[in-house]
Amino acid sequence: MQRFSPKFYIITLVLIGFLGYQVWQKFGHKFMQPNMTPMVSIIAIQPDKIKLDAEYNARINASQEVAIIPRVTATLIKKLYNEGDFVKKDTPLFELDKSELIEAMNKAEAGLKLAQLSFQRVQKLTKQRVVSESEFENADASFKQAEAAYQLAKINLDYAIIKAPCDGYVNSSNIDEGNIVQAHQTVITKMYKTDTLSAEFGFSDKDPLLTYVQDQKDKMQVTVLDEKTPTKALTGKISYIASNIDEKTGTIKAKATLDNAGNILKAGNFVRISLDNLAVENGIIIPDKSVIAGPMGTIVYVVTEENKVSPKPVSLGLLTKKGRIITGGLQAGDKVITEGLIKLRPDMIVEIQKPEEAPKENE
Repeated sequence: MQRFSPKFYIITLVLIGFLGYQVWQKFGHKFMQPNMTPMVSIIAIQPDKIKLDAEYNARINASQEVAIIPRVTATLIKKLYNEGDFVKKDTPLFELDKSELIEAMNKAEAGLKLAQLSFQRVQKLTKQRVVSESEFENADASFKQAEAAYQLAKINLDYAIIKAPCDGYVNSSNIDEGNIVQAHQTVITKMYKTDTLSAEFGFSDKDPLLTYVQDQKDKMQVTVLDEKTPTKALTGKISYIASNIDEKTGTIKAKATLDNAGNILKAGNFVRISLDNLAVENGIIIPDKSVIAGPMGTIVYVVTEENKVSPKPVSLGLLTKKGRIITGGLQAGDKVITEGLIKLRPDMIVEIQKPEEAPKENE
């Protein structure tokens, strides 16, 4: 084995030291930062109005179902509409046989003429003091009764044409032509009022929006979000929220009344609706990544006036598209750490980067 002289080892060590010194001069400062304070990003808490997004699937139903029932007993002789058509109020729907009604009116008219002649005769005799006052009163009552009977017979004759009581869609007839329909009993068909409609939907019992909706339903607007309404947005108000869970559906039922003046939607349509103007007043919202769940509960880290890290217990609200709503634990001016949370610990001094702006749902 070749042996080196002591001089060789000395020269080698000198060269290694020189090269090491040169490397240190050039790169050493990168490994000796005078300030190793962690950098963090924060948001400054400023309570504001937070808009909440709420959309649900709904089924459209007629707001009012009207049974078409005749007011007189007669034979149905003709149907005057096309089944399933939309009709306006007072549109003729059915025609009844008028023969018996005309006969009844003629009889009432004849009775009225006789009663009128009798009354006029008794009235003349009363002035001559030939008949008593009671006879005059009886004749007057008979005349008025006959007059009322005649007016009723005229009205009943008008009822031979059954008209639509409102705007809406008319179902098929339950009674064939040629059958007798009974006054105030026979349901010939039904029609559905459609100038206003009912949108029926439901909330899960765990829906975090339910409490907000129940508290704010009177000032909310319901809007239909659907391709069936491309030219005009149908709007309305919540009219009902159940107080219990429906056993069949497992949801809390709700209804909204919609203005459907243009008859854009029909009963049976399925649509998507939004609940507008739903908001949290003076709410606080932060990025959900700022929330830390630990054995002591849910906390966030804030930066104190001394630039120290301080844990704050918080109460969590709804998780929205923009972040997590905080219902307790934070106040205006708190500086919540959003970036650089890894390896932080309480009382650690940190350096704040440019503060972020707190997310707002109404932007």
